[in-house]
This record gives sequence, C-alpha cells and structure tokens, in this order.
Amino acid sequence: MSSTAFISSSNYTNHKSLAELVDRYDGFILDQFGVMHNGANALDGAVDCVRQLCHAHGKRLVILSNSSSLAHDALHKLSTLGFDANDFLGAVTSGQEASEFIRASRFNNINQSAPTKALFFTWESSASLEFLQACGDNLEATDNVSEADFILLHGSQVLRGPQGEHGQAQITPLDFFDAGNTTKLEPILQQCMERNLEMVCCNPDYVYVSPDGSIKHMPGTIADLYQNKYNGTVHTFGKPHVPHFDACVRLLNLGCDRIAHVGDSLHHDVKGANAAGMASILLPVACIVKSWTCRRMITFCPVAASWMHCSPSMDKLRRMWCQCFSSDRSSSASMTKGLTSTGSLHVLCRPSRNRA
Repeated sequence: MSSTAFISSSNYTNHKSLAELVDRYDGFILDQFGVMHNGANALDGAVDCVRQLCHAHGKRLVILSNSSSLAHDALHKLSTLGFDANDFLGAVTSGQEASEFIRASRFNNINQSAPTKALFFTWESSASLEFLQACGDNLEATDNVSEADFILLHGSQVLRGPQGEHGQAQITPLDFFDAGNTTKLEPILQQCMERNLEMVCCNPDYVYVSPDGSIKHMPGTIADLYQNKYNGTVHTFGKPHVPHFDACVRLLNLGCDRIAHVGDSLHHDVKGANAAGMASILLPVACIVKSWTCRRMITFCPVAASWMHCSPSMDKLRRMWCQCFSSDRSSSASMTKGLTSTGSLHVLCRPSRNRA
C-alpha cells in the first residue's frame, strides 16, 4: 500500500498532554477500553481528565465502544469505575447498534406466528438475556443450528439455548474465550454455512488484554473465521465502520471539523475516524506492542501504561499501518478510502496527571 494513503506529515503532531489539544475541538469521542479503563479499573488520570474536559472546559463528550453491551449498560459500568455518566451526552456501542438493526430487520419478523430463532453465541453473564430482549419481541435463543434463522454473535464464551420450564437455559461452553480453541466452534460454523445462515456480529474486536495480562479471544475472530474460511455472510457493527462515528456526531451535534476521536487502535480508531472525516488522538501504549491475529495488528493496552509512554515517529506508524493491512482481505480501494483523510492525527507522548 502506498504511503500516500496515510495521513500526511503536515497533519501529524506529537503532544505531551491533552491540554495542548483541548482548545482545538469542541467535542470528543472517547473509546473506553485502553483509554478510560482496563475492564476492571479506571486508568490513571482518566477520571480527572473527563471531569476537566466536561466541567472546566465545557466540552461535549460521547462514548464510542466496540462493546456488545447496550448503551445504558456501558454508561452504568463507567459509573462503577468512578466516572460520572452525566458527563457524557450518551454512548454508542456496537451492541446497541446491532440490537437496533436486528429489531428493525427481517431477523425480527413480528408478523409471523412463530418466533424468529437466533443461534445465540454470548457471554456467561445474565445480561445476555436483556440483550436478546432488546433485539426484538418475537426473538428466541436456540442452540440448535437446524432450527436457527440466523446467528447472533453477541459474545464468545458460551452457546445459549432456550429458557427451560424452570427458567434455566442450556449453556454450552465454547472453550474459546480463554484459549482461542476453535475445536467446538468450527463444526457449528460448518453447519451454519451449509444452511447459509447469516451472522450478526455485535463486537468486532479480535482480542483484548485482561487486567491480569492474559489475552482473551473476542467475537470478531469468530466472525472473521465464518466470513473468510466458511464464506458466510456477516453483518458487523462497531469501529471502524463509519455509521458508528456518524451516530456519535449526531449526539454531539457538531461538525466533524470540531470533533476529535480519542482511541488506542490504528485499525479501529484511527481508520474509522479518518473515514468519518474527523481528527484522531492516538494513545499508542508501550511503543504499540504488536500481535498478529487473523492477519490484523492488534494494539494492546497494559494496565501499567495508561495514556502513553513513548512517541513513535510518523514513519514507524506508517510502516505498522501498511503491515497491518498488507494481508487484509478488504479491497485496496476500500482500504484507501478508510485511510485517506484531511483530518489530523495527534499522538500523546507521555502520561500526565493534569491532561486537560
């Protein structure tokens, strides 16, 4: 890929603190994991930063997350980590967008007498039931491929069946989330392909690093497997897809030139913001530790390296960017569109307690 697809050097800047950028923009779209928290605790300085952005500087803030949770659940979790949910105009999650798509689509056919059945890959949490209800009033979970109307890829821990007589559902562990083992998954996906079942993916992430440092395997990897190995049809929601950034723009009620997206991933955050026509503030943690998973670069965010420890050169970012997509199955035209932007790429260079 030509380096001209990347943001030009005139739009690339390094900064020691968000304070150097705060007056350039009226609204900020904030990623959650790796920017605000690590899944269990708020990152160092993040709570104070959000408070200052909102109250000291009067900035409009919106959450944009690839979480498969519903928007109100994402905001509630922030409250448990020390953030004030009232500081945000709202949240856009891939789970919320996917649930609204399903509710409005043929997958939720309220006019038929029998319910639509979703082969339900999900999390162990009971919140999965609330998510299923949000997807439609005439939708039921099934763990039987032969009776499924589509695949609902909400999580990557279990395959959940229908509710039994006593309210208990059949739960089948997938052995994938912790170990990345596809032994149980692949025969199921093969059967789904034979029935031409379409998949709705509610979280496009491939992996994430848990607070204890272990790597967990996410729904995006399953979606990639179904699409690229089994030629299945997948409807994916979340970053870097432009509609999710557009949803944030509507909440902020600002022009894209007055908005900056803050994230820690080249693939999800910078690419998506570029395609949406807005600036990016990249928090590349620990020199952007790389791992190759499903032919894509994943940016990890260790707990100890909260908002940035080093400043990579633009040439290094460009090389990583091109490597990231050199084996991508997407068309070159699509990739170029996603990478080309008139916006700016700002990189925060080192942690600061008073970032705003």
